[in-house]
Amino acid sequence: MSVLKNLILAAAIIILSGAILWHAVFNEDNDLEYSWRYKLTVEVETPEGVKTGSAVREVTVQFYPTGNKHPHDRKYNSSKFVKGEAVVVDLGERGVVFATLRGYSSDRGYALSMPFQIFSSPSPGGTIDGAKYYSQLDKHAEITEPAYFPVFVTFIDLNDPKTIKGLMEVNVVNRYPPRYEIKKSHFEDYFGKGVRLKSVSIEMTDEPVTDELRDYLKWIDTKKMGLRSADPAVKDPVKYFINRDMSVRMKK
Repeated sequence: MSVLKNLILAAAIIILSGAILWHAVFNEDNDLEYSWRYKLTVEVETPEGVKTGSAVREVTVQFYPTGNKHPHDRKYNSSKFVKGEAVVVDLGERGVVFATLRGYSSDRGYALSMPFQIFSSPSPGGTIDGAKYYSQLDKHAEITEPAYFPVFVTFIDLNDPKTIKGLMEVNVVNRYPPRYEIKKSHFEDYFGKGVRLKSVSIEMTDEPVTDELRDYLKWIDTKKMGLRSADPAVKDPVKYFINRDMSVRMKK
């Protein structure tokens, strides 16, 4: 009987040890996380010279096991997050240009997906191999296709979110691959003759995430911007922009 008890005890210890080992691996995988930062830079040409603004944003991808055992089933799910703010280009007395977190083709997914759209990867960014690739990437590119431009806006009164105005209208030439054309630029309408968008560029960086927007839009954390329901009389889509289209902060 004592031999049998010892065998049962030994088997229990082996099973328990295996469970503990599996749990440790599971927790390690559950904490799998990759992040990268990119800097979006906007240049605006004015009669006084070229004015430049930049914003650094951070993208984070977290992976957690699904528990699926079948060889062809997905082994991980992923969640993606972005934190950062609009690019601010201060034109002095002429006003301020904001390159928002929204894009003309990718809408609210723009700030999150920018590196994926501009820099191709051997594996999708939502996979572990893809996330590893982007977390180590060191590249720079000028963005010339309007489909990948951020939505540009200004505020007639920086203290009043209701005075937001769109600075560019685009037409869709092709849905996929995305190709847009600039239908009309309003830079001269709001900032004067000779003011135009000069360039938009992106580079991967290890610089800290910027926090400059609140120097210009002091209400961003206290006032709600944007219409909350459709109004047939309001045609300008930027009138429906909300605070998260200008700035996203993540709690640590």
